[in-house]
Amino acid sequence: MEVVAEAAGATLKEIHDDLRRIVEGLPAEALNWAPGPDTNSIAVLVTHLLGAEHYWLAAAAGRPIAREREAEFQAHADAAATLLALIEAADRRNPELLHAITPETLAAIIADHHGEQHNGAWCLLHALEHAGQHRGQSALTRQLWEQARSS
Repeated sequence: MEVVAEAAGATLKEIHDDLRRIVEGLPAEALNWAPGPDTNSIAVLVTHLLGAEHYWLAAAAGRPIAREREAEFQAHADAAATLLALIEAADRRNPELLHAITPETLAAIIADHHGEQHNGAWCLLHALEHAGQHRGQSALTRQLWEQARSS
């Protein structure tokens, strides 16, 4: 199991490092800007990514947590430091959760916030997949903001 925890941790570290590069140096206006209707700002994407990551890793470790998912989509950042602090908190939390994952927690069935059932292995893989998707959306949102400002 140690190799699984290390691999997942390395993937999450890459994602978190990319998130740092995405948010660093951006003013609050950029962090809270959404490219259009039914899209999300970088502040929302990062907050949601990290909230979901914690939720799914905790589930994979057999430690389900409460989550205010809808609040993640109302996130607002006053500065890049706000989002960087969230990333740092996840960096401190993740190793312990990853090392708590066992063959038993990977096989265990949990019901998610929709009542759907998944095993712990699915939860772990979903945490990685979901984080990767929102990393890409965050990078694209920054690119769109930069293009909109340079036109």
